[in-house]
Amino acid sequence: MKTLIATVLLIAGLAAAGSADARPASIEHRQLRQDVRIAHGWSNGQLTRCEAARLSLRGNRIERREQHYRSSHGLQPWERRDLQRRLDSVSRDIRKQRHDGNGCF
Repeated sequence: MKTLIATVLLIAGLAAAGSADARPASIEHRQLRQDVRIAHGWSNGQLTRCEAARLSLRGNRIERREQHYRSSHGLQPWERRDLQRRLDSVSRDIRKQRHDGNGCF
């Protein structure tokens, strides 16, 4: 448990350090912030283990898709928009799941 808390605090510190930048958040930075939000929701009881696992899985799928896009020919504008759209969806679901008071969706 101490390791989980230390990891969450480290990630939160990294996310806070990069948030002072005025330009749009990079895909990697958004993924990191979403991981922190999921970890916080799980640690304070807003998310069940099942919800946190499903949200994390969706984030992992986006990361794999990004790696695929980058490996083939670099990240094209339409691919960046696709990834941002997917991250928007996960972000909405994180918020919804953290505030619904229910179990797994």
